[in-house]
Amino acid sequence: MKIPDIFHFFQSQHHKRINSSGFTLLEVMIALAVFAVASAALITATGQNVRQSAYLENRTLAAQVARNAMEEVLSQPQWPSTGVSSEEVSMAGRKWEVLREVEATDSPHLRRIEITVSASEGHFMRFDSPRLAHLVGFKGEF
Repeated sequence: MKIPDIFHFFQSQHHKRINSSGFTLLEVMIALAVFAVASAALITATGQNVRQSAYLENRTLAAQVARNAMEEVLSQPQWPSTGVSSEEVSMAGRKWEVLREVEATDSPHLRRIEITVSASEGHFMRFDSPRLAHLVGFKGEF
């Protein structure tokens, strides 16, 4: 009567597996779906953070380029002539397009100087706004 004992052994092993604790395939799939949605949201937020940081870094550097260009005009002893000029400047391993516009004012002894800095074409990431920095100053003739 050994045969029925073996049959009973396999049958009891089958019941043990059915009653064992753990996660079902459906529960695991739902958990993975929730994790995937949360991960996608986190990756999107991180990407936006990185882009914003790069944009702010470039705006800060462009503001420094604009201040340097303004100081260059203000520190020259000669009177700036009116008109528009453009030059490409390198700073922090990047190239910047500096647009300088000098205008006459109501006073013949005062010039309005406008500096606009934008990213140089093709050197680094372009942004929606071509103007990264804008500075206005005045120079008087004494």
